[in-house]
This record gives sequence, C-alpha cells and structure tokens, in this order.
Amino acid sequence: MPFMLVRNDITSMQVDAVVNAANSSLNPGGGVCGAIFRKAGYSRLLQACQDIGHCDVGQAVITDGFALPARHIIHAVGPVWQGGDKNEAALLRACYTNALLLAEKSDCQSVAFPLISSGIYGYPKEEALQVATSAIETFLQEHEMTVYLVIFDQELLAIGERRYGDIQRYIDDHYVERQERAYGARRSEPAQRIQQMEQEEQFRLAMERQEQDGAPEQDRAARAPAPSASILPQKGQAGASKKKKKSEPKPTASVSFSQSEPSLPGAAMPSAGAAR
Repeated sequence: MPFMLVRNDITSMQVDAVVNAANSSLNPGGGVCGAIFRKAGYSRLLQACQDIGHCDVGQAVITDGFALPARHIIHAVGPVWQGGDKNEAALLRACYTNALLLAEKSDCQSVAFPLISSGIYGYPKEEALQVATSAIETFLQEHEMTVYLVIFDQELLAIGERRYGDIQRYIDDHYVERQERAYGARRSEPAQRIQQMEQEEQFRLAMERQEQDGAPEQDRAARAPAPSASILPQKGQAGASKKKKKSEPKPTASVSFSQSEPSLPGAAMPSAGAAR
C-alpha cells in the first residue's frame, strides 16, 4: 500500500486517523499537539484525553477526531532526546508501530503522521525521519494501509527532499510563515519547559522503579523526586504510570520508497494552525 511524504498541515488531512505527537499525561502542548487540540476542539479533546489519563513512552491511545476532518486522533508518545544512548530509537520506532497497529484495530485505512519527537523533544530531525520511514515501510510489508508522513517546516522539507527526492506540496513557505507568526509564541518553548518535561519523565521512571521494587506507598512518596508545580499529575492520574512496554520490530528486508502518489486528501490549502 502507498507510503508518501507530503508537505501539508496535518490538521487538514482527510484521512481516517491523524497521529498526535503527545506527551505522557496527554495534556495539550505546543507544535503538532497544540495545533491538533485547537482544530479538533480544545475542551472536548481535553476531556477525552483526561478520561484516558496516561500513555507510556513508545505507546499509543486513540480518541475521536471531533472537529478534525479525520475520524480519529491517535496519540503517540515519543521519547525525549537524551543523546541517543537511552533507547530513544527503539522507543520512537515503537511509537509508529503501535500507532499503526492501533489504527488497523480501529479499521482505519489511511493514517497521517507528523515527525514524532523532532520538535521540542529534540530528536535530531534527519535521524527521526530515518526511524519513521523505516518503521512505516516495515509495517506496510505485512499490512494494508495508506500512510502519509506530513512535513511542515522548511528544514524538514530540505531533509526529506535530500533523502527521497521531490515531495508533493500542498502548502508553501508563505503559509508556513503566516502560521508561525500566528502561533509562534505557542510553538516556541523555552528551555525551562524542556527541563520541566525531563523532570516529568524522570519522576515517572522513578515511580516505576519503586513500584517494581515493591516499596511501600509511603516510602515511594518520600523518596520520589518532586516535579515542578506546572507538571504535577492531574487529579486521578497520580501513580497511574504503567510499566513501560518494549516493542521491538522484527527484522525485515528494506523496501524502496514509493514516489508514486494517488490524489492526496486535504489538497486544498487549509486555514488551521501550524503543526510541526
């Protein structure tokens, strides 16, 4: 089945499911996540995410698409880049594989991905693109689905064209510039926010280790590092972390990248907020 890289606004894609680059607490964020929340309808999507409560790194959950053209939103939690020696590549690959398996289980025939973890989470964009294309191509060797990898900014466009040749474009630099001006403050996250997310991840991992050790509840509360106030878990979410599942793809032969493209859904220039 087709696999295509396109330049578009992911919130305008007319597919069965779009993938949100989510955080573990499934809260609204910047970049792709913020754009999807704005276009889908903030309050309804927030409530749906709060009802689920949590998603581990490398895993995926699904909600309704609400006001998006897509029927579903699949929320996949990518790893924060920590230098490359913290299992980031395996976790990122698992994001794509688990999101695709969830889409298949939900009877989706078409899915649009952003480049997960390549924004504020700091995963190097070229390496993130390589992991994404490899994971998607491997999945499509054994499953029937149409998959789009949606590129938004100029840097990713240049990387994609260098690796795969010409990429079908449905938005231009002027559209990107307008969206960046409109949502720049929301998309540009200061270093303090990155540190807060790292603290959140460290807190979650510490809680998991303590649960595995079978420590009493009062000991876990006493020993666990406290996150900053802005990232404290929502009511009903404390201690909801699950043990991280490792999902290793089975080795398969590489496949060539398809440049043959059918008519792309969502070809009309969208007016939604920018996603990266």
